[in-house]
Amino acid sequence: MLLLNEIFGLFNRLGGGLFKWTAYFSYSMYLYHIIALRLLGDLFAPFSPSWPLALLHAIVFAAATFLVGGLSYAFVERPFLLLKQRLSRPASARAAVPQVGE
Repeated sequence: MLLLNEIFGLFNRLGGGLFKWTAYFSYSMYLYHIIALRLLGDLFAPFSPSWPLALLHAIVFAAATFLVGGLSYAFVERPFLLLKQRLSRPASARAAVPQVGE
């Protein structure tokens, strides 16, 4: 049990932040990964299959998925989550907060 605590403690110190950050936009990555896979598959299709090319394809696919997922989270998903949070507050709480321009 002590060994597991040490392993997970090391994991949290080294990569916990990265995985926590990735968890925020994992749904966006899920939505767009198939599009990235299709586009990159078409891009790499003319080349002969080999393991270096397959490795390059996997790295480019992962990077593209992270990039598109992060952008989608930042510019699409997060604004709607903030809007949902703002609109789901009770009317009395919304009335107590002064609006811009008042």
